[in-house]
Amino acid sequence: MNEMTQNMILIVDDAKENIDILFQALVNDYELGVAINGENALEYISSNPPDLILLDIMMPGMDGFEVCRRLKANSETCDIPVIFLSAMNEVENKTAGFEAGAVDYITKPFEISEVKARVRTHLDLRNALKTINQYNRKLEEIVEQRTKELIRTERRAAFSLLIQGIVHNLKNPLHGILGSSDVILSHTKILKNISETLPEKSKKDILERVNKVSSFTEIIQKAGNQLLGMINSMMSKSRSDKSEEIAVVNLNDILSQELDFLNADQKFKHKINKQILLNPKPLTIKVVPSEIAQVFQNLARNAIHALWNQNEASITFESGLDESSIWFSIEDNGPGIPDDILPAIFDPFFTTKPKMGEAKSNAPEGTGLGLHSCLEIVKTYSGSIDVKTQIGKGTKFTVYLPCKI
Repeated sequence: MNEMTQNMILIVDDAKENIDILFQALVNDYELGVAINGENALEYISSNPPDLILLDIMMPGMDGFEVCRRLKANSETCDIPVIFLSAMNEVENKTAGFEAGAVDYITKPFEISEVKARVRTHLDLRNALKTINQYNRKLEEIVEQRTKELIRTERRAAFSLLIQGIVHNLKNPLHGILGSSDVILSHTKILKNISETLPEKSKKDILERVNKVSSFTEIIQKAGNQLLGMINSMMSKSRSDKSEEIAVVNLNDILSQELDFLNADQKFKHKINKQILLNPKPLTIKVVPSEIAQVFQNLARNAIHALWNQNEASITFESGLDESSIWFSIEDNGPGIPDDILPAIFDPFFTTKPKMGEAKSNAPEGTGLGLHSCLEIVKTYSGSIDVKTQIGKGTKFTVYLPCKI
């Protein structure tokens, strides 16, 4: 036997002599099955799908056309190639056969060399298609794995950008601490000199100096509290981003933490008018908090980037609850999204921003995975993302999560 023995062919014919001829012609090269009518063929195929079917057209009961139509209507059998067997005076039926889904036909009486050639051709095509499908599935697995890795990388990159913003924000409080410390030191020296004499007339002067020390100490305390708040926020987010466990949380708590953290972005903090309309009621959801935080951060940063060159920039953050969903929205007054690219914004690797490392100056960059990762995360919770946009007026993204996840 040769290498094609692995392929299985089903012969369907009500005439024993036709079955015998085909059986003898093919038995040395293929595994063979036999059915003598349409019903028998469908039953056989349901339990033992062949790689190719040789199907007689004219049979009592269910004819070959009907058998073929049923096979093509079934997702489990629609890809099995069917070659019709037809008598010379039935050649006019070949058009109907192709319409029913057949890939070829063989006329009776059989020419053995033709039978073998047609069978081999269509099995080669079938085997090639199987190989292509296997490669496609493997490629899809690789792409899915790489996409997940890139999404994780994007999450880390986004966090890194926020950390950079925090470090930048730490400079101002630190300058306040250092500057005030210098003043305290200089006044301390003066107090030491004054304390050596302690005449009555110097009491007022000493009191003034002490008051100044107290004032600058308050500045130090305020700056220190700012530092502590930023560090605590950074540590809290770091812990939550590392967590992959599902938890029952208040959506507003996630949004509030992310909004606090976004203040590390200088443009967001000082140049964008913000309206925060979080629902006063607890919006309880069962999620991995870091995933929802990532969705919010990606959408918020897209809004910030959309307003990059806009003078009067504003973003509205809102959350709420309807009959079936808990939701949050982010709406900017940016340029809007053109109709021709709107259908592609959630596609992986699609971005209108310069690719990472290609941006001029400090303009926003993109990987093309931000919105894609948002949608993939939301879909895992059976949620959805709605987009409303108007050119010249802005864009609103609304994330819907089922009340009971």
